[in-house]
Amino acid sequence: IQNCEVTGIDISQGRVTGVQTTRGQISAKKVGIVVAGRSGQVAAMAGMRLPIESHVLQAFVTEGLKPCIDHVISFGMGHFYISQSDKGGLVFGGDLDFYASYAQRGNLPMKEHVMEAGMTLMPMIGKARVLRSWGGIMDMTPDGSPIIDKTDVEGLYIDCGWCYGGF
Repeated sequence: IQNCEVTGIDISQGRVTGVQTTRGQISAKKVGIVVAGRSGQVAAMAGMRLPIESHVLQAFVTEGLKPCIDHVISFGMGHFYISQSDKGGLVFGGDLDFYASYAQRGNLPMKEHVMEAGMTLMPMIGKARVLRSWGGIMDMTPDGSPIIDKTDVEGLYIDCGWCYGGF
């Protein structure tokens, strides 16, 4: 169900019985918490505290250009990556924002950092116009490993903390 926010997890006698949503209740014997960027908030609805922080990972796309990249290129400085879309736009991004946030837009220092990393690898990026940028929220565990497990609530499972892997 798209555009349907979970607002609560129903638990009775140690078992999950369903979820509350902005569109009403959904009954279920099994529920998975599989949320990109808000796993900690959803888990808290079931009384759980997860070792997760949410950070913004920014991405950018340029105007369409003549074909110049036919595969994904990654560069260790700032975790920079770049590829070219079918329409010719360069799609690229880099490191996480420095602080935990649920904002879906990045901050200026990180934008500058990503642009610097890109121009170090491919100076021609500096001549391309960036059409838009956005931020995706990443759930980050302290060691970078995802949490995939049953919970203490019967029928409630969790799969979160994929860091960059799920973006």
